[in-house]
Amino acid sequence: MEGTTVFKQINRFEEYQRRQKTSLAAIRKAYEAADRAASAANLAGKPQYLVSYVSLPHVGRKKEYQGKTQPCGYLTSVSTEQELHALAVACCSAAQVLHDDKLVHRDLRLPNVVQLGHQHYMVIDLESVASSVAKPLPKDFHDVLKTCIAEALDNAGRFTALSDMFCIGVLLKEVVNSRATPYSVQADHFMHKLLDKELTAIAALMCPQREWCQ
Repeated sequence: MEGTTVFKQINRFEEYQRRQKTSLAAIRKAYEAADRAASAANLAGKPQYLVSYVSLPHVGRKKEYQGKTQPCGYLTSVSTEQELHALAVACCSAAQVLHDDKLVHRDLRLPNVVQLGHQHYMVIDLESVASSVAKPLPKDFHDVLKTCIAEALDNAGRFTALSDMFCIGVLLKEVVNSRATPYSVQADHFMHKLLDKELTAIAALMCPQREWCQ
C-alpha cells in the first residue's frame, strides 16, 4: 500500500485464471468500466462507488498479475439504517456499472467493501469478475469462490447479474444480523427482494434517496 493507492499482485496467474474461471481480459474490462464510472461521477460531483485503476492490470515477466488501484479506503462501519442504505446504494451502483458491461463481480462480500467517508462506501477487488453470459459453473467451483453458493446461481448453474444482487442481499442481511444494526420493515422487504432475485441493479437504485424499495 502506498499513500492512497493499493498495489495488487497475484502469483501464478495462469493457474488463478483457471481456478477462478476468469481472465485478464475480463478483469481489465471491469477496471476500464470502473474508471469511466469514476470519471463520470467526478464530473457530476457524485461519489465513486467502484474502485478504479492507477495502472491497468497486466501480467509481468514471471507470469504474475499486477495492478494498482485507487482510492484506498478503511474498514467498513455500519451502525444505523442510514449507513445500511448507503452501503446498499454503493453495492447496487457498483453492480450496475459491471452489469452494464455484461460483467458480474461474483465476490460481493463485506471484506470487499471499504469506507471512504461518512456514509460513503466503495466496492473493491475486481479480480473475480467474469462475463454475465458465462457457461454453467462446475460443481467444485463452489469451494473456490465464497459467494458462489448454490442459491446464488440460476437454474442452469450460471452466475448471472441477479446472482450478484442475491449476494448483495446476503451481505446486507449479514450486516444487520452480526452488528445488530436497526432497520425498518421497508429495509427488510428490500433485502428479501434481493434474496428472491426480484431486483436488478437498476431497479434497486430507483428507490428515492434514503427510502427503500417497496
